Amino acid sequence: MDLSEVRRDGAPRHPWEIARLHALAAILRRHPAAMKSILDVGCGDGFIGESLLAALDARVLVGVDVHLPGSACGVYPAPNYVIERYQSEQPLADRRFDLVLALDVLEHVDDDRALLREVVARRAQRGGRVLVTVPAFQALFSDHDRALHHYRRYTVSELRAVVADAGLEILDDGYVFLSLLAPRFVALLRERRGHQRTDHGAGVWRGPAWLTRLIGTALILDAEALLAIRRLGVRVPGLTAWALCAVR
Repeated sequence: MDLSEVRRDGAPRHPWEIARLHALAAILRRHPAAMKSILDVGCGDGFIGESLLAALDARVLVGVDVHLPGSACGVYPAPNYVIERYQSEQPLADRRFDLVLALDVLEHVDDDRALLREVVARRAQRGGRVLVTVPAFQALFSDHDRALHHYRRYTVSELRAVVADAGLEILDDGYVFLSLLAPRFVALLRERRGHQRTDHGAGVWRGPAWLTRLIGTALILDAEALLAIRRLGVRVPGLTAWALCAVR
């Protein structure tokens, strides 16, 4: 979760976060490679990176986020892995990683191409993987995006151009969360009619456990369906665009 999205202590994970994790793990498993070290750029609260660390049986996870509080930074060893968290890349020296995650990061910066080029050039191991996700479709840009400090939304074609500019080979790409397009469109229409929301982001979720499980399961099935259809060569639109790339 982005650290700008405030969470109440003990609040359940948003169903979208749970389904997103499931989808990302499925995407990575479709193109297996050695992924013993992971760099999570813009790691937020670390939920996705730490969950993928376990799912991929990796040994090192480094999370970097300028908004991390100092108290959260440091090196945290465990018997089978090490987690490191930093506010900048400075402590990394010349280290490179088997898997670089840029999950809902590019939309937060003015020059998305420059950021990705720099990350790939400095941190991606040759032959490794880079996984990028972004919010989809500029037509859906709304107060939700402004509240989360987004510059833009993307189509898959636009995302492909950004990752290609970084010298990456695209292994697979597509969308997930078709079922969320309609609610986001309705929210946009309400906004244009003068209805303003003050709650934005995954951190505002307050649903009970049973509802979290129900919606989470539905979103997981949504993601699985779009990924399955993508295997057939068909790209169905969804609220999140993604690209899995190889480092040349």
